[in-house]
This record gives sequence, structure tokens and C-alpha cells, in this order.
Amino acid sequence: RVSDDGGRSWSAQRWEIPMRETAIDRTNAWNGSVREGWSVGKPIVVQPPRGAPAVALMQFSKVSTAAAASEGFFLASTNVLQAATAPQDVTWALLPDGEHGLRASCGSVAEEGSLA
Repeated sequence: RVSDDGGRSWSAQRWEIPMRETAIDRTNAWNGSVREGWSVGKPIVVQPPRGAPAVALMQFSKVSTAAAASEGFFLASTNVLQAATAPQDVTWALLPDGEHGLRASCGSVAEEGSLA
């Protein structure tokens, strides 16, 4: 959903952020057909040098069945901050590439990561 008044009201239409299937998705109760997880905190904006477009990064935790295990990912977009971009035209990438996200060095839970 989108808001053009600072969150006081929201559009009726919803847009889904596409998210590729990874290894942890195949361990959830839906065997990967549903992506289970959440995001906390505010997105951050990174301005690369030399005029490259800014990148908006949003943390996303993917979880297995009953949150017994989790991995951290980031959703990245270079056009979500452009006022003229219609919601259906926003592009997203799930980082890191590959089958696994960021994992805990001990244990199986790696949720609600951030960037410093």
C-alpha cells in the first residue's frame, strides 16, 4: 500500500514485493510456496560515489517453521525513492545473492539485522 500524506491514509490497492525462494523457505510449513518473515526498523539510504543512483536498503528476516531457524536478508531498490516511480514499477533485489542469507555464528537464529 502507498500513502501520499505521511501515513494518515493508505491506498486500497496493495503491491507485492517479489522475493525469490531460498533454502530457508523450503524448510517452512509451506515448503517454500509462501515466504514467511518480517522486517523491523527503518530503511537506510546509501549514496554511492560518482553519481550512481541512491540505494534504499530494508532488512528482512526469513524464517523456517515456527521460527526455529532464520536468516537475514536485505531488500534493495534504486528507484523506490524517485517520486515519479509508480508502485508497480519499483524494482527490488534480495541480497545477498544465492541460497542463504546472513546466518548466526552460533545457533540457528539470525533475525532483525542491520547495517552500520
